[in-house]
Amino acid sequence: MNFVELASAVGLGTIVAKLIDVCLLQNILARKSLNSWLREKRYKVYCELASNLLSFGLNKDDHTNPFSHLSEIGPAVLLTDDEELLEKLYSFINKRDYMFRLGDDKEVDPEDYPSYSSDSEEIYSQLVNESKLIVQDLRTHLRNKHT
Repeated sequence: MNFVELASAVGLGTIVAKLIDVCLLQNILARKSLNSWLREKRYKVYCELASNLLSFGLNKDDHTNPFSHLSEIGPAVLLTDDEELLEKLYSFINKRDYMFRLGDDKEVDPEDYPSYSSDSEEIYSQLVNESKLIVQDLRTHLRNKHT
């Protein structure tokens, strides 16, 4: 084999290797980097959300403002793709607001809270169970995410 053939074969091999790197490996590395970033963000947001859920928002100064509760679940809403989990979160926040309203003897419009009991102890018991289930869903979602 002469030098020109050898040099052209090495040059062609180098070009093919670089094309494989650019087309395939860079995409894989970018996807892996994005997945790692999402996992770190989910972990942080889910930890804060779990704290809020399990403490009924009492870990914050204003625990009776439903809008502040909705804003606290906002990051989790953006980071999850589980629609069932989102519905559980919205329902929990709404029911927790209802419980606080009952406890503070505030006016409650039945249209806003259509299917909830008027017994605040029963609501509290339901919320304790729901918070545990939602935190379990968060753990499962965090551990099983491979997207």
